Amino acid sequence: MASFINKKITLQNAFKIKGFHETLPAGKYDIEISEHCSQNSKTQKKHLSSVILHLHPCTSNPGLKRSIHLPLVEFEAVLSKDEVTLKKSKDPFLEAMMADPFIHLIMQADGYSETEVRNLHAPC
Repeated sequence: MASFINKKITLQNAFKIKGFHETLPAGKYDIEISEHCSQNSKTQKKHLSSVILHLHPCTSNPGLKRSIHLPLVEFEAVLSKDEVTLKKSKDPFLEAMMADPFIHLIMQADGYSETEVRNLHAPC
């Protein structure tokens, strides 16, 4: 059984989605959140959630409606990064560190996201 929730969201900053080649602009987006429940032979329920993000028309073809279907986890990462960007630290060291692409490579290799590192450096 599948259920759908339609929402409108506003993102304050441009963002990228893993595996999608273009940077998407800040602004209002329509989304559809779907949750599918499935049962296997042992009557275990499995919940799979995903998001359909309806994109703004591109300049080269303004009449074309575009959308991206992505896992809810990836969409939540976009939302959390947008929220973190709004709450940027006033610590110049942290901001310089987060601006360095080499630091992001190290964080990726160690399995840390920018949100996690910022939360570690956030005042209590």
